[in-house]
Amino acid sequence: MPKPVSDEVPAGSSLKVDVVFNPNGPKTDEEVLFLKIQDGESEELKCSGQVTEAKCIFLEKQLDFGNVHVGLQAKDRTVHIKNQLRTPAIFHVQCDAKELQIFPLKGKIQGDSKFAFKVSFISNQVKSLKSEIVVNIRGGKPLRIPVLVNSIVPEIYIEEKAIDFGGITFGD
Repeated sequence: MPKPVSDEVPAGSSLKVDVVFNPNGPKTDEEVLFLKIQDGESEELKCSGQVTEAKCIFLEKQLDFGNVHVGLQAKDRTVHIKNQLRTPAIFHVQCDAKELQIFPLKGKIQGDSKFAFKVSFISNQVKSLKSEIVVNIRGGKPLRIPVLVNSIVPEIYIEEKAIDFGGITFGD
């Protein structure tokens, strides 16, 4: 997709056009871009891009924080992705749950390697969250891992009915 798609270039000058390649999978993609010139001959530019296949998996089946107290950040959890091929895999993370913080959100996983994400949770209200983290792998299928967490108000009570301090004297 070129940007800008259309513009006017005065005679004797130039214009920089960015062409972005968004592959749908591990394939070679080709497209011809046409430059239509008013009162002149059209020009064409053949663009081709290639993406190597990527195959990654989550090592965990789900991410379960259990019960987390309202207003407190849960202990960070780690989620691992394994790159099953020898070529590096480029990724970016998507998550719609604003209570989840994920680091890093994008990066590169070397071939035949594991990569660890840190995930934390904090909520200021009682809720039961069932969400998912989606990791988009360039040239591969998106990975999804379910996230489960309950934010609760802690139940606090004093077990003793009364506390006897015995004979205490104030002053000298």
